[in-house]
Amino acid sequence: MATNSLHSANLYQIFTYVKNREDSLTGGSHEVSGMLLYARTREAVQPDQSYVMSGNRIEVRTLDLSRDFSEIAAQLDGIADEHFGTSGGIAPAVEG
Repeated sequence: MATNSLHSANLYQIFTYVKNREDSLTGGSHEVSGMLLYARTREAVQPDQSYVMSGNRIEVRTLDLSRDFSEIAAQLDGIADEHFGTSGGIAPAVEG
C-alpha cells in the first residue's frame, strides 16, 4: 500500500530559510512565512496543507502544470491571494 507524505527534509529546509530570514530582520516585528510549491500529480491525495511552526506559517501547495498557461496563472494568483491576502503582482522582498 502506497502512502502519501510530504518530504520532511523539504519542510525542514523551508522552515530553516524562514527562521533565518526572521532572525536577519531588525527594527520591529515581522511576519515571515514560507511556501513549498509542488507540481500536482495523479495521486488522489495532494499535499495541500498549512502549518504553523514556531509561530511561522508554512504553506504547502500543488500546481497543476498540465493546464493551459492562463489556467496555471490563475492557479498561481489564487495561491498568492490565499497566502498574501491579495492577488496580482505580489512578490516577496529580495535583498541584493
